[in-house]
Amino acid sequence: MGFSPTSVVALGLLDVGIGVVWAFMLARALQRFPAARRWWIEGAAVGGAAIAVGGVLAVVGAMLLGGSPADLFERVDGKIIPAAALLTHPPWLVASLFGTFAGNLSTGVVSMRLGERPAGGWPGWRWWLVAPLVSLGLVIVANGWGHLLAAVGHPPESQGLAETLARETGWVRATVLVYVMTMAPLAEELMFRGWLQSLLARRFGVKLAVVGQALVFGAMHVDRLWAIPPLVLIGLACGWLRARSGSLLPGLIVHMLNNSLAAFL
Repeated sequence: MGFSPTSVVALGLLDVGIGVVWAFMLARALQRFPAARRWWIEGAAVGGAAIAVGGVLAVVGAMLLGGSPADLFERVDGKIIPAAALLTHPPWLVASLFGTFAGNLSTGVVSMRLGERPAGGWPGWRWWLVAPLVSLGLVIVANGWGHLLAAVGHPPESQGLAETLARETGWVRATVLVYVMTMAPLAEELMFRGWLQSLLARRFGVKLAVVGQALVFGAMHVDRLWAIPPLVLIGLACGWLRARSGSLLPGLIVHMLNNSLAAFL
């Protein structure tokens, strides 16, 4: 396929198509075996499938775009860090982003095929005003958290994608920006506040579901411990908005605004 803007678009569409087809197949399997609808079985099946599909698509996509397995074993500061290849080699970077998007998106599709409404309905007008205010509050808290860490001698490090944005130029940078500002928020809201929160609410009630999905969101989202508290807070805020408004849109707005601010600040 090679590595060009056209090939990147083609890979993105291919990954989404595969993710949707896989979601249809998984939903059908869950429907045929009612016992599998137990919250922990469904959670393991759908969540595990999303991770597996995302990982396979990332590897295959990187190969299609001209990446090499050897990229994963390059030494960084004298150490072999496979994850570094995902941020320093454009084929691996783009393929991993699209694979993750397709995997996360598939959870929302599974939820819809099972007769649920992960996206909810259309929110009332006041939630369009509440969402930006929530986003502003989260930014203030995150900045305060960063200053607190710096004051105690542990200034926060830049996240991997932030470093990538600072380094990449041209359409590779544009691809990462589009992903960070639109694709990642959409897929993650469908996965965590759409599918996972609905799944947990069926067994534990809405309040515990909001807390549970936020903890999973924080734990799975980043490899730097300092960033987990603000990420959990974002998960709580978006989960609360989903529960109170009956719609995924307010939380999606918050997520998009926060990611956009993080990309440019």
